Amino acid sequence: SSWSLFIITEQPYFTPVNLNKPHYDLLWKLSSESESRYRPVSLQKSEVTAGRASGNVDIDFCLKLDWSDPPSNYSIEAVFILEATEKQIDNRDKRDKRDKKIKQLRSDKSLLH
Repeated sequence: SSWSLFIITEQPYFTPVNLNKPHYDLLWKLSSESESRYRPVSLQKSEVTAGRASGNVDIDFCLKLDWSDPPSNYSIEAVFILEATEKQIDNRDKRDKRDKKIKQLRSDKSLLH
């Protein structure tokens, strides 16, 4: 069976909230990706990676800061969700077989006429 790993935050702002530091200032990327691939943690579930076997998923985080951020102990909760994905049945095979049967029936009928 296969799986998908997602990341999400339910907090629009880092705590302390009165400093108005938005959640999207926390950036992430897979460790194997280039530095240009950092993307913000979202309030929507975002897929990190997917796989079929067990293994390690190495993730790098980056906190976006500038001179307008006052010194503080910033914190935010990032949640990881691991979902098993069902193997999807390929309906093409069934459709191909059905189409062949229909063609066979039609050709058989034409022989009777």
